Amino acid sequence: DGAARARHSQVCTGRTRLTLTEKAEIIKLYYNSPQSSSINLDQKTLARMYNKSPAAISKILKPEYAFWVLSKCVRILSSEEISHLSFLIKQIIRAEKGG
Repeated sequence: DGAARARHSQVCTGRTRLTLTEKAEIIKLYYNSPQSSSINLDQKTLARMYNKSPAAISKILKPEYAFWVLSKCVRILSSEEISHLSFLIKQIIRAEKGG
């Protein structure tokens, strides 16, 4: 609807799109961040770090989208990093499915 689009546009004024490299960094930071760490890199923290909404960060961290980003990052991340992150994401998917 037009009013919702206008509100969204107003909220996003001055914000730029994340590059593929930034998206890969977000995925890397989130999935490599130990839960027991004193520095908790949750979605809200990442949103503040990158000046994005929590919803935008959530979209990037969804497993399907994260896999897509990783598939495009062969020149940005090492194959070991991509493999490790893919493994972590698959573990989360399995845990969510209860297996």
